[in-house]
Amino acid sequence: MVRVHDGLYRLFGLQLPYAALYRFKASVADYYIDKQKEILLTLVNGPRLYIDETVVNLRAESGYVWCITDGEMVYYFYRSSREASFLLDMLKDFKGIMVSDFYTGYDSVPCAQQRCLIHLMRDFNEEMEKNPYDDGLRILAAKFSVLIRAVVETIDKRGYQKKYLQTHKRSVDEFSEWVSERQFDSVPAEKLRNRIQKYRDKLFAFLDYDDVCWNNTNAEHAIKPFARHRETADGTFTARSLQEYLTILSIAETCKGRGEDFLTFLLADEDGHGSFRPKMG
Repeated sequence: MVRVHDGLYRLFGLQLPYAALYRFKASVADYYIDKQKEILLTLVNGPRLYIDETVVNLRAESGYVWCITDGEMVYYFYRSSREASFLLDMLKDFKGIMVSDFYTGYDSVPCAQQRCLIHLMRDFNEEMEKNPYDDGLRILAAKFSVLIRAVVETIDKRGYQKKYLQTHKRSVDEFSEWVSERQFDSVPAEKLRNRIQKYRDKLFAFLDYDDVCWNNTNAEHAIKPFARHRETADGTFTARSLQEYLTILSIAETCKGRGEDFLTFLLADEDGHGSFRPKMG
């Protein structure tokens, strides 16, 4: 807002009170609240979702900013806790597949799910660094590595097309059976084995879908604009000012994801323009 204040004066000679700028920001957020809801409606009616959340400090409390995206459209919102039961209602009409990390709050959402395999790979790497001589962990990591490498090679050559990805289902089933029948004396190996066993049906669900990533990079990328803003604004938000910011950010990042200019969108007229609804006909 300081940059906006200085820019208005430098470019147009307008010296406005800071309070006027903040009131204008609030009015812009209020004006576009229906567009933000439109984004959520479009996402819920789509075939895939990527979801992530990150902590934020307000003046009077701490909470979480959540992000839902399909890789193009982005919807941000604030919740006072990480408790995820609200997703049952928010996503009750969603019929596609949801990609997320291993946060257990997502487990109860009644839709097809894919867990981020990059998160699992990071866990393997961390345990291997801590336990470089653990034979059980090494064997489990090697088995998983061979499997995921083959799948990624297919993605690199063919893209995320299920008719090609489904050729790996037999290998996935064999790996899953091997994991279920094996037990390790190693504590870290057994911990990872249990995670693989628990999420057996959610680790390679993407093989049955077109254009669904095996990782949650889309949501992690979408949360970064807020994370950058948080570096300087953390602890200064009120619940209201944060939600105003997230409304505008939802519009701005959706424009960016769709290859549209944010300023052009803001200047669009109301006669059929400036809408995120899928184009008909």
